[in-house]
Amino acid sequence: MLIIRRIMDKELQKRLCEMCGVEYDMRYYGYMAAEGNAEDGKMVIDSFIGILQFTMDSGGGYIHDLKNVSGVDDEEALFIMTRAVMDYLYTGEMPMVYMDEDVCSAALMYDMGFRKNEHGEYFIDLDKFFEEPCKYGK
Repeated sequence: MLIIRRIMDKELQKRLCEMCGVEYDMRYYGYMAAEGNAEDGKMVIDSFIGILQFTMDSGGGYIHDLKNVSGVDDEEALFIMTRAVMDYLYTGEMPMVYMDEDVCSAALMYDMGFRKNEHGEYFIDLDKFFEEPCKYGK
């Protein structure tokens, strides 16, 4: 089963960054995607799939890294993990989410709903997105 969770342990985040080939920054928040199962009511991770690192300020959330573990190619898990972070930001009343264009493929970024604004930044207006997610950016 796919597990998407916020990373609360900075050592785990650092280890996942190494596994994914991205730079660890202790100031970044992290989410992970993993394969696992439930045993005795607890989640047990069998293998890691990927990591997403982001920051937040009054302008919104900023996704800095979104990558699979070396040897894994699972864009669906990256997509779902990004949506989980978008929900987290929206619940925290962040108005926008931004992503650098080199974070993932242009096709995946487009599929997730990111579009360029007048400043050339890839973004999603979270209020508009969660109002009508299936129509956003079309």
